[in-house]
Amino acid sequence: MRRPLYQITRSSRANRKLKAYSSEDVENAIEKILSQALTIKAAAQKYKVPVTTLKFKLKALRPKRKTPLLKMAVTNEEDLTFKKHLLLIHEMGIPVTFHDIIAVVKAYLTEADKGMTCYRSNNPGIFWCKQFLQRYPEVKEIITSNQQITKGRIVPNTPRTINNFFNRFEGELYSNYVTPDNIYTMDECGFGVDPKKKSLLFRRSSRHPDLDKLCGTSNYSVVFCGNAIGELIDPFFIFKESVPTPSEHPYYSSSTSGWIDTTVFDDWLEKHFVPTIDEKHGNKIVICDNLSAHVSVKALQICAENNIALICPLGNSSHLHPFDFEFYETMQTAWRAVLYSWRGTPTGQLTRWQKKSLASAVNLGIPKDVFCKLVNRAIENNESSSENIVNGFAKCGIYPLSREVVMESLLQEKGVTIVR
Repeated sequence: MRRPLYQITRSSRANRKLKAYSSEDVENAIEKILSQALTIKAAAQKYKVPVTTLKFKLKALRPKRKTPLLKMAVTNEEDLTFKKHLLLIHEMGIPVTFHDIIAVVKAYLTEADKGMTCYRSNNPGIFWCKQFLQRYPEVKEIITSNQQITKGRIVPNTPRTINNFFNRFEGELYSNYVTPDNIYTMDECGFGVDPKKKSLLFRRSSRHPDLDKLCGTSNYSVVFCGNAIGELIDPFFIFKESVPTPSEHPYYSSSTSGWIDTTVFDDWLEKHFVPTIDEKHGNKIVICDNLSAHVSVKALQICAENNIALICPLGNSSHLHPFDFEFYETMQTAWRAVLYSWRGTPTGQLTRWQKKSLASAVNLGIPKDVFCKLVNRAIENNESSSENIVNGFAKCGIYPLSREVVMESLLQEKGVTIVR
């Protein structure tokens, strides 16, 4: 009679007799299975070997599956190009993370139209990135050093980061003899299409309302660029998913999010900025955001061919962006006035359904080509734009060159009294 399960103790299991089989029986059984003379179950019954034992032995004999590597589709020269690119953007002051390697390689393969069958959407994957870091320890070292920097998205400005920026800037300025009309800054700005949104409401429990962004189709993004003598080049428009039909203003691109990314930055640099400054002589400096996803391999090649140096301030660089001081404030004021007057026209009036849906991210009835014309009209109405850009460069200490101006403003924000 079979004992109940609760009566089976540890000692009874230990005293249980195992089936006796030799190593020769196991080898003979595996030979029959590999030659397809017997199945696993039939070989176990014939040679008195457990089925699980035969399965483990067969599993050990199978060749291990090799993970497909991106090295098969990337040459040694391209592999070294990725290494040089990551080291270069690290020297530019841009923190490089593990995910930035994936973004850089994916952008390069997509641009080169080099399809990968083993990875979806040309995404190299984590396994390849780990092998890449093993091949190049110097890249692994900078990623390890940047982990603390990029753990928080916003890094506060410190005297050390400001001095590092001015050291790089002065090196490019004096070594290449860059004139003020060749010192540029670029940044993107969002334009809302509702002129009545002068104040925003947040829940009382919202801990960081200053970090919330307008991210629907009711907000368009525009890239501005100007130099130290107050010259503003034509704006570059970024739309979500689709672009308007060719019109009087052909400077636009599209992205899935509606904000700038690697493709948009390459389009702005190659099709808009370089043709605009092509007639100017001498080296150029462009101050832009410290996002490694914006600076691709193609972007650095374009800069090298056209004598352009990209300098990116580290951290929360509001002290080092000239547009953040006066230009954006007056530009938004001019934009609201133009948008309010256009809303008063028959073509710009909101429908009843749109008035009820102002709180949601819906299209409020501004065609994309009309939006381009309205922004250009706002720039024309902003008579002090040139003066504001010059004042912004002066307050950043970029031109005239003076890092003490930025240091003083940083200390004043921290409540330090400056005694002269």
